[in-house]
Amino acid sequence: RNMRRRIISISLREDLITRVDNLVDGTVIRNRSHALESILVNYFREEKIKVLILAGSQGKDLLPLTKDTPKCMLDVGGKPILEHVVRNLRVLGFTQMIISVSYKADKVMDYFGDGSQFGVEITYIQDPEPLGTAGALIRADKFIDGRFILIYGDNFFKFDLTDMVEFHEKASALGTVGLTTVPDPAAYGVVELKGSKVVDYTEKPTEYRSFIINGGIYIFEREIF
Repeated sequence: RNMRRRIISISLREDLITRVDNLVDGTVIRNRSHALESILVNYFREEKIKVLILAGSQGKDLLPLTKDTPKCMLDVGGKPILEHVVRNLRVLGFTQMIISVSYKADKVMDYFGDGSQFGVEITYIQDPEPLGTAGALIRADKFIDGRFILIYGDNFFKFDLTDMVEFHEKASALGTVGLTTVPDPAAYGVVELKGSKVVDYTEKPTEYRSFIINGGIYIFEREIF
């Protein structure tokens, strides 16, 4: 993040220092200073940004693991993938979530409930069949009242999403997509850029000129509806 920083000294109660340090995981929140900065950024943010999480997919590519369990509820490190997503979002200050569910929806709703035990607020959109990204967006229209983040429930992300929000704000963009790189992009959506603008997108190409792929995290303004 290309912003000037100043070194300051502050005194905090020991219990608050402990709570701040508990946010540090070395990746999403790198250290104590990063944790405090993230808390302050979210405190001073003028609007609370809701997060739309798409968690309706079965994940047929992972059968038989997903025969009775939605992909987002598969265990990674002793927790469902979606729990990692929810906890990472909460650590970054994003606590208002809308989860779109379909396949084995009860597995998700019974586990997370209203979100209170995870320190978040969860609203559910339930559909009998997965609607895909566009369909889920249309259904979420009435729950969205401003800028929002869209993320897939099986996206085990490990970076500070507030950086992406700041980039989006400064660009005055209608939409921003998070990107990453891989050695072999043939199984992904491949993106070509001109500066910071997306100029071409090809889903699972047989030939490609770019190793940049769609990271499955978006920020949108309410005006996209």
